[in-house]
Amino acid sequence: MNSTPPSHQLPGNFVLKTDGTLIQGDEVFYTLLGGGKHKRFPDVFLDFSEGVRNLFEGDFASGRMLFSQLLTFTDTRDHIRACFINATILPHSSNEAMCIFGSATPTYSATPSLLDDDIMRAAYNTSELRIWVVDLNQKILRFNKAFSDHLTHHLGMDSKKIKHASDLLPPSYHLTFSNVIENIRQGIGQTIEVRFTNPDEQDFWSELTLSPLRRKQSVIGCLIIEKDINQRKRTDDLIADLALVANKTDNSVIITDANKRIEWVNDGFRKMTGYSFSEIAGRRPRQFLYGEQTDRKFLEKLDKAIDEGQSISGDVVKYKKDGTAIWVHMNVNPVFDDEGHISKYVVVENEITRRKEMEDQLVNAKEEALRLSQEKEQFLSVVSHELRNPLNALIGLTQLLMQRSPREDQRELLDNIKFSEDNLLNLINDILDFSKIEAGKITFEKTEYNLGELMQGIANMYSYTAEQKGIELFAVIEDDVPQLVAGDPVRLNQIITNLVSNAIKFTERGYVKLRVSLVDQIRDKAELLFEVEDTGMGIPPERVDLIFEKYQQASKSTTRTHGGTGLGLAITRQLVELQGGTIHVSSKVNQGSRFYFNIPMDVLDEETVKRRSQAEEQTLMPFESLNILLAEDNRINLLVATEFLNQWNIEVDTADNGLEAVKLAEEKPYGMILMDLQMPVMDGFDAIVSIRKLNNHQETPIIALTGFSEDATGKLDRSLVDGMLTKPFSPNQLHSMIQRFCVDQIHLEGRKLIQQGESNEPGLNDQINLDALLAISKGDQAFLDEVLSLYEKQFTRVPQQLRDAMHFNEWNTVRQILHKINPSLHMLQNQKVINTITDIRQAIQEDAEKDIIEQKINYLLLLLEKVQSLLKQKVEEMRQVG
Repeated sequence: MNSTPPSHQLPGNFVLKTDGTLIQGDEVFYTLLGGGKHKRFPDVFLDFSEGVRNLFEGDFASGRMLFSQLLTFTDTRDHIRACFINATILPHSSNEAMCIFGSATPTYSATPSLLDDDIMRAAYNTSELRIWVVDLNQKILRFNKAFSDHLTHHLGMDSKKIKHASDLLPPSYHLTFSNVIENIRQGIGQTIEVRFTNPDEQDFWSELTLSPLRRKQSVIGCLIIEKDINQRKRTDDLIADLALVANKTDNSVIITDANKRIEWVNDGFRKMTGYSFSEIAGRRPRQFLYGEQTDRKFLEKLDKAIDEGQSISGDVVKYKKDGTAIWVHMNVNPVFDDEGHISKYVVVENEITRRKEMEDQLVNAKEEALRLSQEKEQFLSVVSHELRNPLNALIGLTQLLMQRSPREDQRELLDNIKFSEDNLLNLINDILDFSKIEAGKITFEKTEYNLGELMQGIANMYSYTAEQKGIELFAVIEDDVPQLVAGDPVRLNQIITNLVSNAIKFTERGYVKLRVSLVDQIRDKAELLFEVEDTGMGIPPERVDLIFEKYQQASKSTTRTHGGTGLGLAITRQLVELQGGTIHVSSKVNQGSRFYFNIPMDVLDEETVKRRSQAEEQTLMPFESLNILLAEDNRINLLVATEFLNQWNIEVDTADNGLEAVKLAEEKPYGMILMDLQMPVMDGFDAIVSIRKLNNHQETPIIALTGFSEDATGKLDRSLVDGMLTKPFSPNQLHSMIQRFCVDQIHLEGRKLIQQGESNEPGLNDQINLDALLAISKGDQAFLDEVLSLYEKQFTRVPQQLRDAMHFNEWNTVRQILHKINPSLHMLQNQKVINTITDIRQAIQEDAEKDIIEQKINYLLLLLEKVQSLLKQKVEEMRQVG
């Protein structure tokens, strides 16, 4: 057996292009393989069969670095040798590969032991590929360790017992293998796929690459290289199943190779694009499916995902064969082989052109809705301004008339006017509030207020309406309910007045009850339950779930018979929920309804109550040396505001438009400027900007007066104004705003009273409060004496009347007496008396037991006796001070 010089046993290398063209090689390549006389890689090796050629070209075409084969060649001495070829794509190039070969063997001997030298044995025993050698009679001559391990661990065979190919191969492959061996005799290599089954009935697929072994020019055996193709077969099965399903779907399905060249498409693709398979087979989709409107950024994202072996989905514009652009939603998924390399891509697409058109329509509709909403908001703002201006004048004039001691019949008319004004204002606010709620722009204040006074005030406000309809109106505030809380009294008032007014509106006989109770309190946090119950017409079951929806009422005839827009309860629910509460209703037709809701509130301590009471005492203190500029184009509003300002000892200069206001501001400084925003010649917006540029008014407090909703004052630079009053505003609101910025101008005596109040201990005002009487008398001692005299007579006469009526069980008389004295007792602001009167009226209405009613009346008599004593004490103190 001849041998090769040692240097020729060392590994060698050569470089070739992926099409097989040889570029260069090292000394071993040229010396041992005679590389210089060959132009192409396949020409070097004797057994470069069609199967090996396909494997080589497929591996390199896909950019993989997997080519590893045992091949034979004729060396420069005309000896047939075998070597392992391992090829790797060069990193700097996609079409060049470095091939390393080694373990060159001596010339094969004629003995059956074809691979009997140590170098060759070491080469195939260290390979991960399963290698075995058979002679032309299919006798197994050699196999490597990878082959032996596979037999033992996967197929459950003993390699020592495998002598012939028929011992290894399933019977169904015996004929195929014999035919391949016949081709080997002719020097033709071949690749076949074989399915093995182990004792556990698990299938293992292998790919056998068979190459002829030669000595000189004669074929003496067959070299078989075996590798697992389980993953590939699973992939093929998956793709076959996918193809079966894909042909039943309207979606487009494309399968490409690792180079993104199309291998298969379904009917859905042909229907979607108009291309037949023969027109696009072997082409890349990018070459014909994309165009001008295709998002290039998405394609870059697609390429990046493919390069990283990741799935990707997205929407993209593609083009049909006729040039029509369509939108598709694309899902691209890579398919991996046994070695973890991408072998195919599966692309599933569904056309979404119609959906995209609808999305564009929705976007356009949204933009149009936003434009209309802005126009509506602007319209409502303008209308509210035009409504608020005359309403503000009406409210102011009514207030002035009520201060001028009207006759009893005149006061009743004025009360009705005021009630109508309040209703009109509520209607305007409802419309604006609903608009703001829809736009998500509703806001809530957090101010301190007396909850009991608010509830009783609501009851008093509607007592006349209830009395006119012949129904009872109760207001019950449980004893454990905190009196002073922090929240939004305006919104709470809006919620409850809407519920109470509805209850009265839909109740023809019986009663309406307003009740407040404490659900839970943890330190300064309380949850309160508010209930409005009536004995009215009730709500049909089919309408209960709809009652809080906008434009919905108890019945279709409600608007005709009782009026209303159907917005009130919708607004009420929104206001409750936006404050963290919930509202519910229970109702029975012809028996009545019960609306109830809970709202969390902050509870204030006694010291806060004391400070608030003192602050209220100073609310309308007169000012001294204060000059205000008032700019208002509405003459009635101007007259009303001027009247109140004069009452507070404030000097007023007036202007009918913004330009006139600027001229007056140029002439002299003012302590404050009240500026209407909507005026002729020059509006308030521009006037404020001009005034702020004046040296003498850069620090002057400027209060904006507006009939607009707050959100419609966007033109106003808020940094140029110190505050804002929305029309119609009350005298107290105006005074409070002035006092906030001009506290130094409060009259000296008023400031002394405020300072004294800070150190006063709680006294009689804890039980009764004469502030309301003092405010009404406005310093008229004769009027005050007369009122106090009437109280003394009432406290002397009423207890006996109640005793007489109770003795004769004349409960209707008791109710009439209580109804008559309730307003005057309310003026003393003793909550226990007010609650007890409400309890008695409710007990009579509900036809309670006699003992219960008598017990409540006796308790009221004790309270009245105490209040009478406190009143006498308070009057005596006042007279001593006087």
